[in-house]
Amino acid sequence: METAEQLADELIVRDLLTQFQARRVLDGQQETLDLGDHLVLDEIGSGGMGRVYLARHFAMDRLVAIKVLAPESRDASATRRFEREVRAAARLQHPNIGAAYDACLGDGEQFLVMEYVRGKNLEEIVHESGPFTIQNALNMISQAAAGLQFAHEKGVFTGTSSPPTCSLMTMAP
Repeated sequence: METAEQLADELIVRDLLTQFQARRVLDGQQETLDLGDHLVLDEIGSGGMGRVYLARHFAMDRLVAIKVLAPESRDASATRRFEREVRAAARLQHPNIGAAYDACLGDGEQFLVMEYVRGKNLEEIVHESGPFTIQNALNMISQAAAGLQFAHEKGVFTGTSSPPTCSLMTMAP
């Protein structure tokens, strides 16, 4: 290997690094790949307050989604909102809502560890395959409504129940 980029490419080919990890290492940001007990594998989403990463728990060898509050969003108001979100997520255990597993609310990183739901979100599915049949649409609306009703009954209100935030689960082999 002559360059760091060539080495990174070889590690990707051998499945020892993901492309995301290789970019972080090459950019000198390898410390961002370690979140508590988790190894960050990829970025899977972003929003106004932060980013969501796919990660693997070191000891449990389980894939999780980790929502990280962005450093630039860590003013007192955003931190309080994030803390409320973490506590609300902990109250929601329902088949139609991704589970919250853990959280870190320290002075350094602030993140929420959640169930990783394999599959595409509804927006992606409609974009790729076109509109759902009436029966399928009613089934998905019913499931989303059941999750939202449960959250409402627990006093949790969400502004993120849109097609990009609703996923169609794929059963793991």
